[in-house]
Amino acid sequence: MMRACVALLAAAVASALALIGGARAAPLALPMALAPVNVPSSALAASDVEGRILFVHDDGEHGPRRVMQVPARGGVSTAYPGALVGSFVAAVDGSRSRVALIAVDQGEHGRRERLRVLAGVGSVTEGPLGLRARSPSFLPDGDVVYEGAFERFVDIHLLRSDGRHRRLTAERSGCFEPSAHPRGGSIAFVSSRDGDPEIYRAPITEGTGPVGFASWRRLTWSAGTDGSPTWSADGRHIAFISDRAGVPAVHVMTEMGGRPRMLAAPGDGVVEQRDLRWSPRGDSVAFIERMRERARLRVVRLSDGRDVVSRNGPGTDQTPAWSPDGEHVVFASNSAGDTELYRVAVATGEPTRLTTMTGADWLPLWLR
Repeated sequence: MMRACVALLAAAVASALALIGGARAAPLALPMALAPVNVPSSALAASDVEGRILFVHDDGEHGPRRVMQVPARGGVSTAYPGALVGSFVAAVDGSRSRVALIAVDQGEHGRRERLRVLAGVGSVTEGPLGLRARSPSFLPDGDVVYEGAFERFVDIHLLRSDGRHRRLTAERSGCFEPSAHPRGGSIAFVSSRDGDPEIYRAPITEGTGPVGFASWRRLTWSAGTDGSPTWSADGRHIAFISDRAGVPAVHVMTEMGGRPRMLAAPGDGVVEQRDLRWSPRGDSVAFIERMRERARLRVVRLSDGRDVVSRNGPGTDQTPAWSPDGEHVVFASNSAGDTELYRVAVATGEPTRLTTMTGADWLPLWLR
């Protein structure tokens, strides 16, 4: 049971942990801005693209990992105010104004992680320091559910906007990958309580203690591994990754479970589909399809399973994120050497390179 749970957790954070590695120093506050580092000429004409892209820049041995931001139309990359050195980007709320970051502290007791929520300059809410803090998901009121470990087992926790902290589950088999319902009141998550990783739904009840198992609703019934549940914007569907048909692939079910369907069959030579992201309109899903030698971005319509975007170039694409209007997807790719950020227009499939710094730029999120 525990082996299946650990395997699920490893798959869920594989794309992030591949580059995160260990922190190199205790967290220190970044300056409000850095000197200009890149101005991609290919992006200057995109005057109709609004917002900022938040991302992680990792310069390897030449400096600590930093949280940066770049205009969505392209331009100068600067430090994100309030982020700590060594942090990595994790989630943004529905208004695209609150950001959840994972701060990493490498102290005398080893690696520790803490959830930090930034809601403007000087507004910071922090969770307790623990062994693990991953997969945060915002509720409409600004509260955050996330996967945390403070003792031996991983469970779901709730960090309220006023700083109060609550453990929502208490299972020796562990609970992972929470996704908050877009209207609030409940979460979808993964647990191996019944033997193998399945997806459950549970209400966020009043009180201070864990939500009892009697309130849970099991949504999937598979002999394989089901994980990465994610709600559509209207709350009517849940997309998730399942290997029930062999290769881990994106499946979709109703909010109450039922018989899921595979969204789009994996292509020839595909090892897995992962990193799924619903469009803000709820009409399509972006995800990464990994082959042995490369990985590509795909955007697939919910209605008929047809590709809207399918990249077929060299290199490895990863970690897509949608623009608030659903017109663009930003993602990381090493197709030109270094891992850089690209913006692709869903209507045309044409990519625009946004960063050119030496080192890896990845884990993008789109802010207003």
